[in-house]
Amino acid sequence: MNIFNIVVLSSVYISLFTFFLWMFILLDIKEVKPSKKKYSITFIVPTYNEEKNIAKTIRSIKNLDYDGEKKILVVDDMSTDKTKEVVKKFKDVKFIQKGVHNGKVPSINLGLKYVNTDLFCILDADTYFEKDAIKKLTGYFDDKKVGAVLASLKVENKKGLIPRLQEIEYFFSVFLRKIQSYYQGLMTTHGATLFRTSAIKEVGEFDVNNPTEDMDIALRLIKKGYKIESDLNASAYTIVPTTFIKLLKQRMRWYGGFIYNSIIKHRDMLFKRKYFGLNYISYPLSYFWIVLAFLMIYGITKSAILKTIFYTKLILNTNIHFSFVLNPFVLSTLTLLSILSLSVFLLMVYIMKGKLKERISIVSLALYIVLFSIISSLFWVFSIPKVLVAKKGWKN
Repeated sequence: MNIFNIVVLSSVYISLFTFFLWMFILLDIKEVKPSKKKYSITFIVPTYNEEKNIAKTIRSIKNLDYDGEKKILVVDDMSTDKTKEVVKKFKDVKFIQKGVHNGKVPSINLGLKYVNTDLFCILDADTYFEKDAIKKLTGYFDDKKVGAVLASLKVENKKGLIPRLQEIEYFFSVFLRKIQSYYQGLMTTHGATLFRTSAIKEVGEFDVNNPTEDMDIALRLIKKGYKIESDLNASAYTIVPTTFIKLLKQRMRWYGGFIYNSIIKHRDMLFKRKYFGLNYISYPLSYFWIVLAFLMIYGITKSAILKTIFYTKLILNTNIHFSFVLNPFVLSTLTLLSILSLSVFLLMVYIMKGKLKERISIVSLALYIVLFSIISSLFWVFSIPKVLVAKKGWKN
């Protein structure tokens, strides 16, 4: 049995095991009740040319069904549109404009200097909460070891192929983050996350030189003994990239940041049992799929080259020893396991739909299953060079 046969069977076995594991965890998950304590919260909204979105975001904060103290702080990164004029219409919103355009993370750090509340939320200017979201998130902070809680982030703009693929991806990501938090393997935050102010002051401000400062801050919190939690039903909606190029640019930063933080900056966390969820579940699964992504792209590329040579009757003198022929035993086993894996996957989707009480387009789901594995593999392939040559930090 050659290496390709082994990789194919391994990937299906691991997929099947993972789907079963996730399904049983989902059945055991219980949501936390809202806190009786009225935590004070500051909402930091970093902006850059967000005149079209910022008003909706501010209104979503003001309309939250939450009785605790709420403060809104907009930190502008030298916008060149009418963001300032739009924000100034809201009299009880504090507006700070920096003197230089130097990116989102410096805006967040500037905003933190004005935070004197129990909790704070970093909310992207193109993102907004449902009315009851914050009330649901606060319950987690009754546990003093919780440093951050993620809302259930969903896609706002769903028209077009690229957004529809992301709609399904975000749907699965909501559950993946909840599952990871179950075994303390959640390693990121996002643009609709609630933080414990004292915890962030303990670990220090966000790293301006990190491509994914949201993952970096999560890992730094974990090092200090804090937990990162996620809620299924506290919903927030965000605007996602609408073209492949914009999506590629975003994912190269995300995926490259994952590699940078997990094995370079925070390599001191690797192989330590105190970070069991990260080192023995989240990281191994992630890096297995990265290796598989490279093999998939290699196989597709090689097949395309060989077919091109065959049909054009060219002669290629090369030594390629990587066989992509499946023997009969592997083929029959693969077929059986694939059917079983797909069945478990669809059952898991059914359970997810019930927990979120959302409708999922069958067409979008089919497109996701067929296309997104290839697209995601391409992202990983392009992200490796990005880690090696990219400049530190990033701007909006």
